[in-house]
This record gives sequence, C-alpha cells and structure tokens, in this order.
Amino acid sequence: MAVENISPGKHRPFFGESASDLIGEFVRTDYAKVVETVALSTGKRDKAEDAVQVALLRILAEGWRPLHVGLHVAVVAADLIRSRQDWRDRMAGWGGRMFGRTEDDTEPASGGALRTVLSELPRGRRTVALLHYYLGYPTSDIAVVLGVPRALVTVRLRWAKSRLEGLLVETGE
Repeated sequence: MAVENISPGKHRPFFGESASDLIGEFVRTDYAKVVETVALSTGKRDKAEDAVQVALLRILAEGWRPLHVGLHVAVVAADLIRSRQDWRDRMAGWGGRMFGRTEDDTEPASGGALRTVLSELPRGRRTVALLHYYLGYPTSDIAVVLGVPRALVTVRLRWAKSRLEGLLVETGE
C-alpha cells in the first residue's frame, strides 16, 4: 500500500491500533515529560497541559500515527501556545493603543535554575535542545518534524549546549 503526500518516516497509517490505545500508551510513557517540555520551551506552565491535550487530538484527527507521538505533540503544543500568545500580544497592543491599557493573563513558568537558564536561549534553540536532550529524540527525527535540514538541528544543538554550559557556570549550577 503506497502512501502519498506523507514525509518518509514521519507518519504511518493506523493498523489494528485504536486512538484510545495510542492515547493510553502516550499517557503512560511520555505525557508528563512532554507537558514539562512544552512548559520549559514556552515559559507557560499554566497553558502546557491543555495545549498537549489539544495537540494530541489534532494529531489523531489527521488519521495518521506519528512514529514519535511525543515529539509531534510537543512541537504542535508549543506552536499552539506561541500562536495564541502572539495573538494576545497583538490584541493587547491594539487594546493598549485604543484604550490605554494592556493585559496579560498568562502565568510564566517559574522556579529552578534550569528553567531560568533555558529562558535565556532563543526559542528555536531551546525547543531543539529540549526535544533532543530532555525527551531524547534523534536529530534526524527532530529535523523531519520541524521541517528543517538535519544540519540546522545539529548546529542549533551545539550552540544551545555551549550556551547552556556557559549559563550554568555563570549561575554556579
């Protein structure tokens, strides 16, 4: 059976596996770490769990099973939070100009030297570092999911590792 319009190694059709089986496996194995990864990546702990659940449902709605469910869910959930935050920032800016005020109802992730150090990394490097070092996904799979060349993932990882080491030395960790 040939599958077209799907990146090689990115997805496969469901064969004899139900969505509830996939959800159960994901919750047992990866759910907590993926929620933590999204919280660390976006700085929005209060939004991470909801975003992970929505991302999992979106992936299931596509009808294809990703080879690395946790990797796909983490990327989609982080993108959801960032796009919502970008929209809120635009609306807050517009509201501030129109009504002389701005509001932000999000709570930043707080606590811990790692969280503080990670927040110093640019978004793309922070995401790649968390997907590789924290969740343990290979660079080739991260590149496929993010839609970037593997060499770019490798460069981002090297830069992030170097920067993280420097920041941890500065903070005394």
